[in-house]
Amino acid sequence: MENIGGILKKNRKDQGKTLEEVNEKTKISLEHLKLLEKNDYTFLPETYVKSFIKNYALTLGLDGNDLVVRYTQNQEEKKRRKEELASKVEIETGPRLSSSTQKAIEWALGVGVFILLISLIIVYFQYKSHIHAPPAEPLQNFLKRESAGGDRSSRSGFNAEWSCWLTS
Repeated sequence: MENIGGILKKNRKDQGKTLEEVNEKTKISLEHLKLLEKNDYTFLPETYVKSFIKNYALTLGLDGNDLVVRYTQNQEEKKRRKEELASKVEIETGPRLSSSTQKAIEWALGVGVFILLISLIIVYFQYKSHIHAPPAEPLQNFLKRESAGGDRSSRSGFNAEWSCWLTS
């Protein structure tokens, strides 16, 4: 891969020009000129970078179109290497989930955890209210009281009706 920034910087220094002088002629900011010379092209979209390289090269008397072609080839080479590396990593680790699938899984897990927490809270409050509730009367005590013959008026209407039928 060719060092476009190094070519620009070397030619500028060979001509005895400063970045400020190039800035005056090209109207490209000093910061962008410094980034171009460092081969850092992340500061702007590719079309602007190409325009800046061409303008900078023409200011130095170089073939701007040639440097833009070299830049494009460098970027394509970087992209190809990146894709090769990504496919190599994918082969070694297995295919990665798409971001939408991964987000769906994360969302489903979040909903599941939320439902689990709500369920645990409900169970806790049910348990807590059961502990503080008065104890239920044991069945044996109830049956003893009923068989002791207590007051007939205290019995339910259903039992009173049946007892009338049974005694007649």
